[in-house]
Amino acid sequence: MKRKFVKVMLFGALTLAVSTTITSCKDYDDDVKNLQEQIDKINSSSPVSIEDMKTAIAAAKTELATEIDKLSKALENKDASIKALEAEIADLKAKLAAAQGDATAAKELATQLSSKQNELKTLVDANDATLKALKESYDKLTGAEGDIQTLQNFVADYENNKVISAAAKTDELLSAFINSTIAEKLDGKDLVEYINTAVSTAIATELTSVNNAITAITGKDGALTKIQDQLTKALDGDATNKGILARLDDLEDIQDAINSFLEKNPGQYADFAAVLNQIETLRSNYETMFTPSNLKSKVEDAIDEAMKTTDFTFEQLVGDVKQHGIDIEAIKAMVQSVVYVPKNTAGTEEFTTLYAKKNSSATSYSIISRSEDLTVTFRVSPAKAALGFETGKYSLLMDAQKTRSTNTNIFKVGEVTVEKEGGEPTGLITIPLSTTSASENYTLCLMVKDNSKEVLTEITSNYFPVLMTTKYLSPGYKVKYITGETDRSIIYNDNKSSLTFSKDGKEQAVFYDDKTTADADVSTTYTDIPAGLKGVFNTTFELIGANKQYFAIDATTGKVTLAETAFGQVGLVGQTVDVDAKTAITGVDDPVTTDLTATDKVAITQKTENKEIAYSFEGTWKGNGVQTYTINMVDLYNKGAITEADYKALAASAFDVTGADNNVTFARGSENALTITVPSATKVGTYNPTAVITVSSVKTITVKAAVTVKSLADVALTTVTSPQKVDAGVDAAQATEIAVEVGDVSTLFPNYSDVYKKVVTDAGGTIEFAATGTGIDFSSAPKLIINKDYAAPVKVTATVECGEKKNAVYTVTLVPDAKLSGTWTAPTKLTQKIASDKTSTVNLATGSVWKDYRDQKMWEAGTGVTGDGSNGFANSVDALDMYGLTAPAFNVVGDNADKFEVSAAGELSYSQAGKDMPSRDGLTATVEVTVKSKWGGAISSTGDVTTITVTVE
Repeated sequence: MKRKFVKVMLFGALTLAVSTTITSCKDYDDDVKNLQEQIDKINSSSPVSIEDMKTAIAAAKTELATEIDKLSKALENKDASIKALEAEIADLKAKLAAAQGDATAAKELATQLSSKQNELKTLVDANDATLKALKESYDKLTGAEGDIQTLQNFVADYENNKVISAAAKTDELLSAFINSTIAEKLDGKDLVEYINTAVSTAIATELTSVNNAITAITGKDGALTKIQDQLTKALDGDATNKGILARLDDLEDIQDAINSFLEKNPGQYADFAAVLNQIETLRSNYETMFTPSNLKSKVEDAIDEAMKTTDFTFEQLVGDVKQHGIDIEAIKAMVQSVVYVPKNTAGTEEFTTLYAKKNSSATSYSIISRSEDLTVTFRVSPAKAALGFETGKYSLLMDAQKTRSTNTNIFKVGEVTVEKEGGEPTGLITIPLSTTSASENYTLCLMVKDNSKEVLTEITSNYFPVLMTTKYLSPGYKVKYITGETDRSIIYNDNKSSLTFSKDGKEQAVFYDDKTTADADVSTTYTDIPAGLKGVFNTTFELIGANKQYFAIDATTGKVTLAETAFGQVGLVGQTVDVDAKTAITGVDDPVTTDLTATDKVAITQKTENKEIAYSFEGTWKGNGVQTYTINMVDLYNKGAITEADYKALAASAFDVTGADNNVTFARGSENALTITVPSATKVGTYNPTAVITVSSVKTITVKAAVTVKSLADVALTTVTSPQKVDAGVDAAQATEIAVEVGDVSTLFPNYSDVYKKVVTDAGGTIEFAATGTGIDFSSAPKLIINKDYAAPVKVTATVECGEKKNAVYTVTLVPDAKLSGTWTAPTKLTQKIASDKTSTVNLATGSVWKDYRDQKMWEAGTGVTGDGSNGFANSVDALDMYGLTAPAFNVVGDNADKFEVSAAGELSYSQAGKDMPSRDGLTATVEVTVKSKWGGAISSTGDVTTITVTVE
């Protein structure tokens, strides 16, 4: 099912592959393969959303617009561009020929040449039809965006109105799915669900068609869109009938096959035009059968009835095609593309010639080895076409560099190997490539020609560099053997115990590019033996040392075992032997000493019996004392598989208790008893100390512990309801300042005494107080005083610290008693008169008085009170200011406010504008007297604002 699943899903920004009916601008076969492998990992339960579709289409349009723009510019002056590329290629070939002996430069130049040759091939093949096809595909993507929007509008309209609108029934996209046959079987929500799924899938299928019509573009990771699980189940089919998607696959394959045939046989187009139209019609009919599984039976009944009017069947279609003499399977198996698969990041292949001096007395270098063959891998698309390469269907030749002459005297192609999985071709083929006369670097491409008469396939791969590499080995013959072995032990009584030095090993050598540097021989850079020199360097292994009689070694594989006479001899535990590597170089007479990269000796050992024991402990935080936990030693003996006597007999050196965690550590005591020590003030958390006990060379006991320090229970301070009122007060009968004293702020927390004992006295923690706000004095903490500059809010916080990772903070908000506002009595007369004479005035403050909570006057009839030592306030004290209050404010308001003015003492008079009036008769003035207090509001029967009306008489 995964192949089918990917078929529908592969659209938009994911990948847009090349059709056989359009000349490719670029071969992205490897990109498609990589994406295919990524998509194959998706399971069919992954959801799909319309938004995912929209995102993928938008991304695809962006990528496609870039490709269109790039191709448009290239085609504007195609001939000149081709000539410029040909000149670049000629220049690179000349440079490549001159770079013989410089492997690095040659590799870079060959890669550049390969790229430019591919670029030239692309430009030569491109034409206006290619550009037109890309633009048409862009338009199709835009159309798909509109279809998705139409579908979303339809679903939203139905959800709002619960009926299918007339517009939906006549819409070009939706009307194909709202036909009378289906509507009879489905109604309401079922019909909407059917249309939603059917249209979504039709859009996806259209995008698959676009996918087959434009140049491959690989989408960004994570942009995958997926068909819903119920759709995949509906598409599967069963053992006797093909699923819907399988039939669509067949239709597309047949159409592709016919397209390919017509491309090679254009004269027969008229014979097949009708067949192609039938394919498109039948494909459209099948597309309407994509259905949610819960509605499948209803819709299938409707489709069966609707299909009765179709004058041909799928089987008839296949028959019509075959009657025209087309071998469908042969055409479907045609090679569409062949792409070189590189072995390395540089994308190069190498034939290597090795020079060395045959012995220490030789004065010149001789050819020791020349590689004459290598294997090259290609990806064939479609994958099933790869089968033709093992049946001899295709002739394979190599185009070397510029000639396209298929000069088989330079490079010869051997027998092809086709990779398969489960009997099916993967699309990968491996081709042996040999040369007997090449002495320069080349760029090659594989030419594939169909030997059959049914189809006329002739296709080439992209170019890839083939380097003729020369290596020189210094007279010092610097060679070493890299071994992957790390465990160099063999168990004395285990007949399966062994180690093999050549298992993951490889030879390396110091190579030079020319004779001069080889003679100088100063390099210490070892590199892997090139693939073309495999078999030239042959490494064997031998045992060295006095104990080699206890071991046996296979000289070829480097496999080391115990000698028969040593097996099972416990007394040999600890004996060791060295292993050495010897490399013989074919064509070199002198012996070569080869160092192993790892030099540990091979040792005879016992089986290890390591034990690991874990314990856990919990305790509360303690800041003023150390806490100790004792390990149950009997339990440790049992779990550690050691007798009590043997354990107690262990030397002190056997105990490693350095595995502390934040100073929480194991300690060894009398008779090796273990305890765990937790230092005072260790913060709340879990700690994991470790102790390692070495019983013998093959046995350790690792003791681990999880010690959890928990916070103290019931240490939360109780806070009273906020805000909390504080009593009013002054310092004396003849006051100089207010004295709002909270006293000890700890009293704000009812359970403070209990928490203090648990946290501070018993556990060594702390409780600290802080006060914030304007107009407070906390300099004598825990005593708090609020002064006349008070501004809300005033807060007291208590911070409890007792090993918590984060301190616990408790807050109380304070509000002084509203009695500090005093009592306000409004003016006696709330309606008054003023003469019309412009110099007239009237006193509005008559009868008003503001007294403090002690009934002492602070302000009266427009005048503030100053203390005289007998009126409740000390000499010179401003009564209102002592309380942080301001005098009542008189303000003229209303329509005639500009005609009057009033003093701070409450005397009303005419303003200049009022005085300038020819007559003031009939005017009225409205005056508001406002009294405000920061302590909670003045106490008054008329409220904070008193209104006085004045009439001109």
